[in-house]
Amino acid sequence: VEVFERIVLLMGETNTEANRELAGRLAAQVDQVERVVNEIEVREEAGLGGRLANSWLSTRVLTSLATRNPLPGFNTHRLKVVSSAGTVYLMGNVTRDEGDQLAEIVRNVRGVERVVKVFNYTDSGPDLHG
Repeated sequence: VEVFERIVLLMGETNTEANRELAGRLAAQVDQVERVVNEIEVREEAGLGGRLANSWLSTRVLTSLATRNPLPGFNTHRLKVVSSAGTVYLMGNVTRDEGDQLAEIVRNVRGVERVVKVFNYTDSGPDLHG
């Protein structure tokens, strides 16, 4: 479970769809939660090796963002980067353009299979990225 400014991100694995749905419902009932992004997968639990791989992938992504950042003045401390089973979740307050550019950098990091944007967009318009 990761939380960023009233958005709850659920990720990982569980053995049944009922457990996945229950986790989402319980998270939504917590006071001051505005949005729940339920990315829990129904599959076998990741072992220690999987958890270490997640941490290593997050570190590679943050390093890539710090060294290849095309956004002048953008500070990676504005982001929360979390990984689970090859999926990288990006959380933070960004404009739509910043979010798209950051996601493109992350897509090209070795080991990243999927990028999920869980952003609060600071510019106007509908939230198309969920």
